[in-house]
Amino acid sequence: MAAIFVVLAVVGGLAFPAVGSAQTVTEVKAAFIYNFARFVDWPASAFSHPQAPLVIGVRQGDPMGPALQALSGKMVQGRPIRVLLTDKAEEFKNCQVVFLGRPADRRVLREILSHLPILTITDEEAEFKNLGAVINFIVVENRLRFEINQKAARRANLKISSQLLKLARLVDE
Repeated sequence: MAAIFVVLAVVGGLAFPAVGSAQTVTEVKAAFIYNFARFVDWPASAFSHPQAPLVIGVRQGDPMGPALQALSGKMVQGRPIRVLLTDKAEEFKNCQVVFLGRPADRRVLREILSHLPILTITDEEAEFKNLGAVINFIVVENRLRFEINQKAARRANLKISSQLLKLARLVDE
C-alpha cells in the first residue's frame, strides 16, 4: 500500500517541463495515463474476454502517439497495454482509454462517449471537459496536474481509486 502512495506522490508532483521540451511533456503525460489506468476499474463488459488487452486509443498524428506507443506491452491490472492510432471515431469504441489532445474534435468525443465504458482524457480543453471527458490535464503553477469529473466517471461506469481522487482537482459538470 505504501508503494502506491509513493508512485502517486511522484506522478502527482511532476513539474511541468520548460517550454521547448515537448517530448518530455508527452512522456510525462504518458506516464500519468499509465498510472491512471492502474487506478481505474472497468466493468468486465469493457473487455471482450478476461485476458483481453487494455487498449489506449489516440488520434493518428497526435504528438502523444509515440509516447503512448512506448507503453505497448506493459502490464496494467494483469492485462497488456495495446495502443491504437486512428482517426476513425468508430474504432475508439474498442478502447478502454482514449486520449484526445488539442485540437480535439467535438464529433469524435461525442462518438466516443456514446460507447461507454471508456476512460476519456483530454488536454487542457475546458470545452471538451464540459462535454463529458473523465480526466482533463491542466497546468497549475507551472506543474502538470489533472482534474477528474466524477459525474462523467460514474456515467462511464468507471470506478476511480480514492488514492487517485486525492491527487486530482475534483470537478462536476
